Order: sequence, then structure tokens, then C-alpha cells
Amino acid sequence: MTQGQYIINRKLSILDLGKTLGNISEACRKLGVSRQHYYDIKDTIEKEGLEGLRSPEEHIVLAIE
Repeated sequence: MTQGQYIINRKLSILDLGKTLGNISEACRKLGVSRQHYYDIKDTIEKEGLEGLRSPEEHIVLAIE
């Protein structure tokens, strides 16, 4: 698993736990992230899909290729 894949999986796990628990605040507390981060991830997926979760460095590499 590449670092980029790990980051995407981590972000998706934040959303999954929020959905599983039905409580965003509790999920964020358990994972040590802010609720703002949760909603940033959720908004990114809604606007850009999973591709939006890639790190900015990966976006630059894809643009160059």
C-alpha cells in the first residue's frame, strides 16, 4: 500500500466510523481528528469524488504526466 492509498483509506475510515456510530463528534474524538476535518473530507468527496482525497503532491504529479 502506498502512502497515498494509506491516507485515502484513513480518511474513508473517519467517514465510516461516523456513519457506524451515528455520532460524528464521538467518531472524531475516538480517531483524534476535528469535526471540521470530518466535514472537509465529506465535502471533498461530494464535490470531487475519491480523487479529491489524494494529496496535493499527487495531483501535481498526475498533471505533469
